[in-house]
Amino acid sequence: MTDTIEKAQGYARNGGTAADGLAIMTDLTALLLGIEADRETCRVAALDPFTSPTDASTANSKVGALTLEARRLEALTGLVAEVVKAAEKKEAKDACAKAYSAAKRECDTLTTWARERYPEIVAELTAYAARLRANNRALDAVNSALPEGRERLAYAETTARGWNPAQVYDRAIIDMKLPHGTDVKALAWPPAPVNFAAELMKAAG
Repeated sequence: MTDTIEKAQGYARNGGTAADGLAIMTDLTALLLGIEADRETCRVAALDPFTSPTDASTANSKVGALTLEARRLEALTGLVAEVVKAAEKKEAKDACAKAYSAAKRECDTLTTWARERYPEIVAELTAYAARLRANNRALDAVNSALPEGRERLAYAETTARGWNPAQVYDRAIIDMKLPHGTDVKALAWPPAPVNFAAELMKAAG
């Protein structure tokens, strides 16, 4: 009991984590329940007609002492609860600040990546997609007129990804859409269709 009260007093004076305070409040509640039980036992003994006057007086004194002790513990519990509330508020604020810092660090890292690496990756992917599309067309052409004794050729991506050549998939690399590195309205892939009329007018001008 003394240890619990001293811990509670120290916490009320010096503060601590919310978890520590909640644990102390649990211990104080257990002490209060014990005191209430003892006080009820003494009250019953003091009112018992068969209790001797001396014992009844002693029981009454204990009831008074236990009542005061209970009030003291209730007041101490209230102080601890206030410190816990302040600790929870501070911990929530600290957690929010920590989450903000972590999110900003990741955002800064991703921003740097987008500036430094994305253009290179987009250039590589678009070049590869263009080669794939050109090769697919070449494969379609040779497959439509296979030389004698030769088997049909599957698309490079179909073979690489283990797809069934007899099926059509809508997740092919050449069907992807890649945003442009800096132009928010443009796509790096697929390339914009050629406006032949505009090209002819440009050539004529």
